[in-house]
Amino acid sequence: MSGVTFAHEEPIPVSTANIQTGVRPGTAGAVLFAAAVLLVTVGCVERKLTIKSDPTGGTVWLDGVDVGEAPVTVPFTYYGTREVVVEKELHRPVRLLVPIGAPAYQIFPLDFFTEVILPTKIVDHRIITVGLEPLTPTPKAEVLQRAAELKKEAEKVPE
Repeated sequence: MSGVTFAHEEPIPVSTANIQTGVRPGTAGAVLFAAAVLLVTVGCVERKLTIKSDPTGGTVWLDGVDVGEAPVTVPFTYYGTREVVVEKELHRPVRLLVPIGAPAYQIFPLDFFTEVILPTKIVDHRIITVGLEPLTPTPKAEVLQRAAELKKEAEKVPE
């Protein structure tokens, strides 16, 4: 067995039983529990964007990605301008550039407080409603007239 020897003394056996850490039994568990509670209760901001269409059921594209049929709710991380396209059969498609500005509590240095320190969750829920205009059928006579005009233009031979 190894040990530590001081001048004119007998060796003291070294084992984990006689090493004192200065921490009482059970304290480490309490510290870990407190840290876990803090991590669970710290603040955060949940950002959601809901896109509705009138009439409902339009296909929604957000920044070029099909996100489903309206009404649809999607989470988002960053503020800024988003491209929203809504399409529905027998309706004109609508394309919008929607600015989504950051609220005051999400601007530096307040954002650190709301994201990390504040012991509650903040929900930033934005709603966009897109009105869809029905397509109006073009009368047959108008279509035939336009076709005749285009045919005459195509027959003209450039000189």
